Amino acid sequence: MSIMKTVHIAIGVFLLVAIAAIVMLYSAVNQRQSEVIVFYYGNVCPHCKIVETFIDNNNLNATLKLDYREVFNNSDNAATLRGVWTKCGQTGDSQVPLLYFNSTCYIGQDDAIRFLNSRIGAKQ
Repeated sequence: MSIMKTVHIAIGVFLLVAIAAIVMLYSAVNQRQSEVIVFYYGNVCPHCKIVETFIDNNNLNATLKLDYREVFNNSDNAATLRGVWTKCGQTGDSQVPLLYFNSTCYIGQDDAIRFLNSRIGAKQ
């Protein structure tokens, strides 16, 4: 086999590996961006307001997909929250603020803010 043919094969293999790496990286980034965090909150809940302020102050709506669901005045959202509450192994009355992501509940302002910090890579 000639040297030129060997060089062409090596370049081709390198390009295939590089393209595969780029596709995998793009897929991982795209998947992370498409993941939705559901934020259950009450419109007069002071702990919810702290989480909302954290989200606003850190411009998280620009970097994370957040689905806001108010539960005090919306019976459909409240019913959905009760189902999520049970899925997360909780008993009794559901509580807000609650973030639901990847089948996991983050309950209360401290847990919610810790989780949001982990999603944006902030140190706690």
